Amino acid sequence: MPIRESSRYPREKLEELRKRNVCGVCGQSLWLYLDAKTHQTYLSCSNQSHEGIVREFQSARELNIKAQREELEKTMTTTKASALAKYVGNRELARNEAKEIVESMFPDAPEVEREKAILECVSYRLNPLNGHIFLIAYNKGKENETWARVMGIKAKRLLANRPVPGTKEPRPFSYVDDTPRIMTPDEQIKIFGAVKTDKLVIIVKTMDPKTGAVAPGYGEWPLTKRQWSKDKGVYIDVANEPYGVEKGNSMFNMAAIHAESQSLDRLRPGEMPENVETVDERTIEGEYRVVDEKTGEVHDSAGHPIVGESQEREDREETGSTTPIEPDITWDDLKSASPKEEPKQPPAPDEPWEYKKVSSAIVALRAKKVKQLLGQDFAERMNKDFKVDLPAGTQPNLKTVYELLSREKKREFCFWIADLQAMSQ
Repeated sequence: MPIRESSRYPREKLEELRKRNVCGVCGQSLWLYLDAKTHQTYLSCSNQSHEGIVREFQSARELNIKAQREELEKTMTTTKASALAKYVGNRELARNEAKEIVESMFPDAPEVEREKAILECVSYRLNPLNGHIFLIAYNKGKENETWARVMGIKAKRLLANRPVPGTKEPRPFSYVDDTPRIMTPDEQIKIFGAVKTDKLVIIVKTMDPKTGAVAPGYGEWPLTKRQWSKDKGVYIDVANEPYGVEKGNSMFNMAAIHAESQSLDRLRPGEMPENVETVDERTIEGEYRVVDEKTGEVHDSAGHPIVGESQEREDREETGSTTPIEPDITWDDLKSASPKEEPKQPPAPDEPWEYKKVSSAIVALRAKKVKQLLGQDFAERMNKDFKVDLPAGTQPNLKTVYELLSREKKREFCFWIADLQAMSQ
């Protein structure tokens, strides 16, 4: 800060940021000022030497009982919907209550999957009626029918926002650095070592205001996919628009959900269910995927293979103010955006790793010939981002440098190594 008016930040965008953010240093309101010399508008708090802006997470309001009953009646009988309406908004379900909800909402799911969902609801104080947990069918009605348990992003935000376990102390979090947004080429090179032009890549940074800890997350969405052309009788590359575009869904939103999920995993690493995919709960509409039993390919409803991300049907509804605001993006912007999707990985810890773990990770990555950790590339990165002043006579080795880094720099180093581990898998 100040953030100056530019093609990336036109006056309308600055006004939007002013309304939704506060100063990242003092927490005070932001204002638009006019530079008398350049005649440019810029965004700042009253102390114009402060840098950074933050937007605190605000929980979305749940649907009221009447609205929720109407939603339930779209997928079940009026009698069942009325019976479940009394649980709307509940965030602590007894086992019998969770059982009634799960069995009513997902009657076709295998018993073992329903039991897992019930346990998750009770253990993590989640409610399927609030869009927290879903059971989705793959190849429904076929011999190779399988089911997946997924969590709505709203549930992940709720878990990250809850008080410290065993206390009533509130634990807010904020979105910082004008995220979610498209990663710049420089950021992609710094994190991934290259810029990929075939994907839209989004970065989300969340912060714990009390500790100042910032956790980055990265998500992607392929810009194109192969699709069968009935007219030409061949596969052609088309824009990889997700389902639900006509209702407001977008590539940006899909990638932003992936990025935010990873960021929250890193910000609150001990409080999220493991091995559960995160989705935008507003995009679930119950359409299942069909997978070829021989090839494993995902097909569309016409039976043609789909190349790219899994294709759940996306649907949207109005909720609170937690949905990322999407910038004005043209197709040319998307083609020049980018990088490689972040493979699934254990999140880097909230606390920096012990040096022994750092050393082991680097040795393993060097054995895989990871370029960023070899020779001149590694030396340049250390001198640029992790440079320290060594005491006279001190041997300049990695252990010495790492131990002299600040806590936040150690965390940044650990995130970098964790990202390289993911890329090498």
